[in-house]
Amino acid sequence: MVWDWQGKNGERDRNTVHNTAILTIRDMLAKSKGLADPNTIKCYAQGPRYTDVDRQVLEDQGITVLDDPKAFLEIDEETVVLSICPEIPVRQIVADIARPAMMIWDKVQQWSAPEAYGLSYEGWTDDESTRLFNMVREYGEFEFAQDDPNFYCGNVGIYIRKPSSSLPSRIPVSTLLSNVT
Repeated sequence: MVWDWQGKNGERDRNTVHNTAILTIRDMLAKSKGLADPNTIKCYAQGPRYTDVDRQVLEDQGITVLDDPKAFLEIDEETVVLSICPEIPVRQIVADIARPAMMIWDKVQQWSAPEAYGLSYEGWTDDESTRLFNMVREYGEFEFAQDDPNFYCGNVGIYIRKPSSSLPSRIPVSTLLSNVT
């Protein structure tokens, strides 16, 4: 698992929720795979603002903080990527290097401007591209519960890699999760 941490302007609570989401996903995956110890699933975080205390707390919970760009180098076909409103083009980088099992990130959509969400272009770093649109065709898209205080910047989507080239219009999430280790 890889997560990009924004952590500025008093966002500690939001980032705590994101870290908790990582641990919850890890625990659910471990349970679905019958693993006795969820810590056998490696979790990584990447972000420029982690303090030594942040790193220690995360390490104590089983999340290894890696310096840029090392977390990206850990992404493979078994990875779950969690990235909400990053300061760098995470989706673009991921589209260029891997096809993770699952991505939870800003919904990939065609729209004309950030103003549609009451946002401005200032600080806009993770735009959609043809590469990204092509990549998400390989995934089923699922709604993420709306939680603006913690998962903002437009809509968040869950993208789970399709088990084959043809994904039925409805497929049980448990079937899709069987592709995730």
